[in-house]
Amino acid sequence: MWERIFPMRYREPRLRKRGKRYQLDYVNPEGGRRQLSAGHSYKGAEQMRLKFANWLLEGKDPEREMERTQQIEEQRSITLREFFPIFLERHGKNQGRSQQRNYRIFMANLERCPQISKVPIGEIRKPLLLDYMRARTDQDGISPSTANHEAKFVRNMLNRAVEWEILDRNPLEGIRLLKESGKRDVDITIHQLQALVDELKSPLSEIVEFSAWSGMRKENVLNLRIEQIIFNDLNGTALIIAKLKGGEIEETPIGPEAVKVLRSMISDRTEGYVFPNKRTGKSYVSPHKTIDRVIRRLGLTARNGSKLRFHDLRHFRASWLRNVANMSLEDIQAVLGHRNKSTTEKYVSVDKRAVGERLSVVEKPRQ
Repeated sequence: MWERIFPMRYREPRLRKRGKRYQLDYVNPEGGRRQLSAGHSYKGAEQMRLKFANWLLEGKDPEREMERTQQIEEQRSITLREFFPIFLERHGKNQGRSQQRNYRIFMANLERCPQISKVPIGEIRKPLLLDYMRARTDQDGISPSTANHEAKFVRNMLNRAVEWEILDRNPLEGIRLLKESGKRDVDITIHQLQALVDELKSPLSEIVEFSAWSGMRKENVLNLRIEQIIFNDLNGTALIIAKLKGGEIEETPIGPEAVKVLRSMISDRTEGYVFPNKRTGKSYVSPHKTIDRVIRRLGLTARNGSKLRFHDLRHFRASWLRNVANMSLEDIQAVLGHRNKSTTEKYVSVDKRAVGERLSVVEKPRQ
């Protein structure tokens, strides 16, 4: 019975005084007798003896465990700046190009603050990150939402460090983010959307139009492939099939307005990107500059006066489905792919004018 508890070759480690230093004598699991210096302090030597005793009772070689512990400590001393290339290589490569670009932007902002970018990842604490977030909002004038995105990015990096056994736990788990303004009311009408579409050249015009009528996220639109689409000829709708990480399948329902845009772009093609860059033949990486320039020229804004964003096209779709199509929040939640109904509520704006604008953009003849 006792062999199950104590390894057969276990011998209690002993301390010996050798001059001004202590020496630790023990027998390793292979039966080899070892003698190691344990320093000048009895207290430190006794702590070392107890640590070795625990390892030996577990059948482990103390010297190997010491080397492993030292390697872990060295890994924990790596700074956020030094850890970022590892994060980008091991985690970022599985993300889209747009997300990778966001990671680089977040890191560039963090590097402006040595107090956080040069701190070992094992020493980053919630108060430190909160100070950084407040400094960003107070000094740089960014929104609480943007500061929260950067904080989530740091937390994500530390989550990966835990996953890769560099850290035992994430010290930022449960951090309280800054309070955001909440719902963003988007005041774009169908006629304004049409004006935006008319000012853009193909395929940017179709990208904007499809995004507005599908409610899909920008990255998913830009990387959408013909092979992902299942058309339903009976009712003029479609399903977009996407395979998520872990093998999970996500199905996004697409209405007739967006389907007309798809069929116009695809024509008789059977594979490839739906909205290819005419110059490269690949997906667009960043169409923002051209679209933003037209948005500024047309003076399109959200209700708070801020410039209209590409992501606001999802808000437009949610509001149109609620105000014009009289769709329930639960159904809108399914269309937008939100996990929580509360998120969907932030996307829906009540717009009385929208009810009178039942003539959709796609009902006009396409040029």
